[in-house]
Amino acid sequence: MNLWQLIRDCIPTDHARQVNSGYYLDQALTSEDPPDVVVDLGCGVGLSADRCRELRPETRWVGVDIVGSPESKARVDTGDLVVHYDGVRLPLASGSVSMIHSHQVFEHVRRPIELLIEIARVLAPGGLFSGSTSHLEPYHSFSVWNYTPYGFRLLVEEAGLVLEEVRPGIDGVTLIQRAYHGRPPEYSAYFHGESPLNAEIDTWAAEHNRDAAATNLRKLEHCGQFAFRIRKPEMALSVPTSEVTAGSDEELIAMLRTERDLALARADTAVFDSNGRKRERDNALDEIDSLRAQVEHQTKRADDYSVRFHKADRDLRVLKSSAAYELGNALSGAAKNPKKGVKQLPRDLSKLAKRRKGKK
Repeated sequence: MNLWQLIRDCIPTDHARQVNSGYYLDQALTSEDPPDVVVDLGCGVGLSADRCRELRPETRWVGVDIVGSPESKARVDTGDLVVHYDGVRLPLASGSVSMIHSHQVFEHVRRPIELLIEIARVLAPGGLFSGSTSHLEPYHSFSVWNYTPYGFRLLVEEAGLVLEEVRPGIDGVTLIQRAYHGRPPEYSAYFHGESPLNAEIDTWAAEHNRDAAATNLRKLEHCGQFAFRIRKPEMALSVPTSEVTAGSDEELIAMLRTERDLALARADTAVFDSNGRKRERDNALDEIDSLRAQVEHQTKRADDYSVRFHKADRDLRVLKSSAAYELGNALSGAAKNPKKGVKQLPRDLSKLAKRRKGKK
């Protein structure tokens, strides 16, 4: 079966523009029923927080990320609530969140199906999970997976969620060229407009009179990234839901799971930090051992040079005491000043002969 047969009900028919994860976030925040809380899963530097404040200040933003990710380390503290997790267990109450947003995170998740099941647990019935992930994108920043739109749908449905819609992002050829050429800055513009292959597909669609669905399909088949909108079905659930509404940070913290789970999360963070410090210590000790070995090697070389120097000095002293050395000095002096040497050389030779005779 081709991709159209497998995901045709998820392919939009309204337009075929290239989008990113922010498309569905903006759509939700400006809808008639906007979310009261947005959880940014893998929040990194926290760009979605600014978007939430811009489009709907009443919506509370909560960031979730693993400890020590390169992106989260670059985040500037703005006072927003950010909690850490172990990559699978979300420290949030069951059925407590109306929307989860995730920008290019799932290609970095080691256990995606387990995390999707956690997302299903945390979302309220009818809750929204939107974002984007990679399809034909080269390795980047500890990425471990790429997903076809159909493969991603299978994981989503296995977790009990419904994939409502997928839209094409930047094309795969452009992402490969960007990585191959060392990520030149001019490629960044292609994340926000039509990338070259997507523009070519638009031309193809116009020439062959193809509709938005056919154009989206062609782009999805060759995309580097795709955006998705997923929903938790409206149904009666046995799990308890939180009655806390978005308000103060204290109320948001009350949405978090039990104190025991928070303690476990903090313990995991402490272990992670401890392991990181241990690795840094081990690296420092290895560096010290390497420097010590270099010092020992240089000391040995210095000792070798010292032995050679003393031997050369001893040989020089022996040479200076020899008749050949004295004769050479006499002849050298005569050669430098022949007139004086004619008179001086016989005297020097006579002195040399007497010294040699006295030594015998």
